[in-house]
Amino acid sequence: MGVHITLTSEWRSGYRWGPISTRDPASGLLDAEGYLPYTSEEVQAKATPEAVHREIQAQVERAVAAGIDVTHIDTHMGTVFDPKFLESYVQTAVQYRVPPMLVRKDEAGILAMGMGFTPETAAGLARHIEALTAMGLPMVDNVTFVPYVPGEDHVARTQQFLTQLPPGLTYLIIHPSVDTPELRAIIPEGWQVRDAEYRTFCDERLRATFRDAGIHVIGWRVLRDLLRQALER
Repeated sequence: MGVHITLTSEWRSGYRWGPISTRDPASGLLDAEGYLPYTSEEVQAKATPEAVHREIQAQVERAVAAGIDVTHIDTHMGTVFDPKFLESYVQTAVQYRVPPMLVRKDEAGILAMGMGFTPETAAGLARHIEALTAMGLPMVDNVTFVPYVPGEDHVARTQQFLTQLPPGLTYLIIHPSVDTPELRAIIPEGWQVRDAEYRTFCDERLRATFRDAGIHVIGWRVLRDLLRQALER
């Protein structure tokens, strides 16, 4: 179980949350309603690097204090990939000896991912990736998700998608959720995707696809252990 470093609160359905390290508006981590801002762009424009550093630390510290054996950290909506915040994200991961979710790509590869990276952000991220690779940090080669098309058999689409994955370590993003009134209230438009992913990844046909395609499913604990071995050398 990792810590999903969260600096935004994007749902406009009334489901909101705030930072755990501060209630100071000067931090840039609070919107007019007292929650984390809706968008990454707002956080990146207004939040101070010092406040973001404290918030990242506080989120990891709370998980550790709760007794969670943290295996990794990653980033909600990619907000920490701003050059002003990236150092804190990486420093916190190294401090707790857990891998941060980063993808092994150069500047051009990061821009080609089409996830809203600016040239400045991509350049800064690429420099960190190069340095961390030299340290022996386990790195994912590919970040992707299975597109959802209403009316299609999502199991069949996922099976086809999985068999076309490139070699290497793939970080497959899914948001499986049980269909409940709460889920529909939080995500009036889009709950179907999460319900489909839940049912798909519980389907025995998918288990067979992993086996037949030679895909090895691993957790972050394996990568954390590799990182700790590298840091001890």
